[in-house]
Amino acid sequence: MRAWTRFILIACGIGILFAQELNFRNFSIEQGLVQTEVNCILEDSRGFIWIGTHGGGVSRFNGREFETFDRTHGLTNERVYTIFEDQLYQLWFGTNSGVYRFNGHTFKYMDPEKGFPKGQVWDIQAGNEGEIYFTDTETGVVVYDNGQFPGLPGLSGLPSRFVKSILPDSDGSLWIGSSKGLFRHNDGRVEKIEIPELPKETHISLLFKDSSRRLWVGTN
Repeated sequence: MRAWTRFILIACGIGILFAQELNFRNFSIEQGLVQTEVNCILEDSRGFIWIGTHGGGVSRFNGREFETFDRTHGLTNERVYTIFEDQLYQLWFGTNSGVYRFNGHTFKYMDPEKGFPKGQVWDIQAGNEGEIYFTDTETGVVVYDNGQFPGLPGLSGLPSRFVKSILPDSDGSLWIGSSKGLFRHNDGRVEKIEIPELPKETHISLLFKDSSRRLWVGTN
């Protein structure tokens, strides 16, 4: 979820396709949500719903009630843009300034001096071999692989470091959505992908590939 919302709506009881009636339940501060500006939502492998907000930290919903995680739990930057669960079931949180990892109780700030992002982290994605890709508005893209930061050869060809969305592809390439448009990194080179319907430097904010392998591109 990229757009901010003033509350959370959950649809339930979806009926027949052409005659469906959607029932919504509203969750807001009165129900325990920490803040009403929501940036992202993730359901983890245990069924918890994690909700990242625009300055209030994170709310975790267990199906009955909300629990708040904020700077008192180590999440010192409480503006959360994205939440990701890796193959080891660890949760990562991209924030307005760097990335945090949750150990089940507290948050650990991942040190930029060791190679982790230090700018705004809008997107975190898994690669084909278990590596993790982070966007970083200061360096572009950071790759983390089993404790190492192998980097992306040729990334200097990216004209903008302000990257908001990334999408690893099954062929080993990486789609990159930046403030200067859409790019594809493959075989150590960065290629600009022109979209005729859009201005050349359209800000790309979201990338998604559906089950038919069609690429969907969201813009600002």
